[in-house]
Order: sequence, then C-alpha cells, then structure tokens
Amino acid sequence: NDILKLKSALYAGNFAEVEDISLQLKTLAFTGAKSVSEIKAQLDELKAELHGLLNLAEQRSAAIYATRSGLFSTAVDGWETLSTASLQNLRASELARLLKEDRDKPDNVLGKLVYGMKWYYIALVDKDDGALLDIGSTANLLFGKYYNQRLKMKVESISHIENGMCSVVFSCDTAMMDILTMRKQEAELVFEEFTGLRVPRKSIHVDEDGNACVYVQTALQAERKRVKVEYDFKDFYVVSSTELRVGDQIIVSGKNLYNGRVLN
Repeated sequence: NDILKLKSALYAGNFAEVEDISLQLKTLAFTGAKSVSEIKAQLDELKAELHGLLNLAEQRSAAIYATRSGLFSTAVDGWETLSTASLQNLRASELARLLKEDRDKPDNVLGKLVYGMKWYYIALVDKDDGALLDIGSTANLLFGKYYNQRLKMKVESISHIENGMCSVVFSCDTAMMDILTMRKQEAELVFEEFTGLRVPRKSIHVDEDGNACVYVQTALQAERKRVKVEYDFKDFYVVSSTELRVGDQIIVSGKNLYNGRVLN
C-alpha cells in the first residue's frame, strides 16, 4: 500500500517520491472521510507516522547498552547455552556425542558479550594420560596454530573411565582474546620437554673409544662429530653435542665411514 511505499522511499532517500506519495495519501484521506473531524484525525495520524518515518530515516543506527562490561564477539554458533556447571559431571560417552552435534546460529543475534576472564576447555583424554592428571593441579596444553604458546591450565574435574577414555575439564584465566572465537579445537597435553638435536637412529655410530658419534658431510669429506644420546625415541634420538650444529648435513646411510673419508 501507499504507507509501505512511503516507508521504502524514505529509506532510499527519494524525497521527491515521498512528496508524491504524501499527496496521494492526503487525497485518499479527504475522499474517504465523511466529516471534517475525521479528515483532521486521519491527517494528524498520517503526519505523526510521516514524522516517525523521517526520524527513522535520519537515524539508521542506534546505540545498544549492556548492563555489564565485557568482551564482545560476533562469533555466535548456538553453543552459548552450554553452561560450565553442566560440563563438570559429563561422562566421556556423553562428551563424544556432544562433539558430533551441529548447532545453528540463533536468528536475529549479532554477537555475544563475555563476562570475566576465566574460560574452560573440556576434552576427551586417553586413560593413560588422564592417570597423570590430578584435580586441582596444572597441565600444559598446546593449541597448535590457533595459539602458538603453551598454556598452563588448571584441572577442574576428571570423569570416570569409559572405553579407555575420560573427559577432563580445564580452566584458564589468560589468552581470552585469542581463544574467544574458538569452539571445537584439538589440543596437545605436554607432560615433558626435551632439549637437544633430533637425529635419525641410523645415523648414530660408535667410534673406537666407545663414544656415540655421527658423520656429517663437510666439503667432500666425512667428518666425525661426537654426540651424547639424551633420549631414545622409536624412530630417532635426541642428542646433545658441543660439535654438532643445527644445519649440519648428517650422513644417514653409508659403509666404512671414518673421519676424513673422501665422499663420492
């Protein structure tokens, strides 16, 4: 109808069309009314609506005030209704089902406001790793490319073991801004750290004095460099050395290697 056309013209800023439609509305008011009082009432009503529409056209944005201060994020995914309390006693099987769910973003929602700086992370953990955790203690977690620093997190709860897995709730009061947009994200538990140089198992030799060593290619010769094996892993060693340097070209395969041998 003409009222809707008038509203559209106001939004579009087409004031020439606004004037034409207003004239049509006035004509309708006069021709459809039965008395002077009815004409005046309809005209006043149209003027009031026109005034409101003009104000709306001039003010297309408005401030929205929150009752509390917090961190605002436009990342809304429908999981906001999940409370921290409901996670504390979640069994491993329940968490596994929950992780498979997909939730829709609520309609007419532009963002969310997060209060406080403490956040929680719940994860399915293998029973062997879970046995190394204690409620109230801290654990180190790595979130890969999403956060490139190690996070120290508090262990809030550990569920009973189901099918070799348990659910563990962690909490943290740092890095809120960095993880605010994350939802389902894998993390790595770090129990120990090793410092040294990683070398292939096949590259380790034992010299005539019984010392471990590797051979590296220097120019066209094999050069022996002594190392100390610090940690033995399945496919490699972690070694320390005052002679071996990062970037040395280690000879992995070769027979009858000795210091100074000319390489083809």
